Amino acid sequence: PLVPKLRPFTSLDGAAQDRVLDSLMRARIDLLRDVFKGVKSLAALTFYAHPATRALTGFPGPFGSADVPIAAAMAEPGA
Repeated sequence: PLVPKLRPFTSLDGAAQDRVLDSLMRARIDLLRDVFKGVKSLAALTFYAHPATRALTGFPGPFGSADVPIAAAMAEPGA
């Protein structure tokens, strides 16, 4: 409701989505910039949490899973 658009964000083409995000990022109203920051944070969280990005980031996965036991989180670096 804070962003004027005729269609849902997900139905916009890439260029139109970029324009909406750019307008939020550069908005004079703090609340709109905060909306951009929230969207950016969710996008980063989704990207870095996805298993396909682990090879790029070196993140082994969530601790406590079968691949990364809790003991690995408690180990001293380099030990």
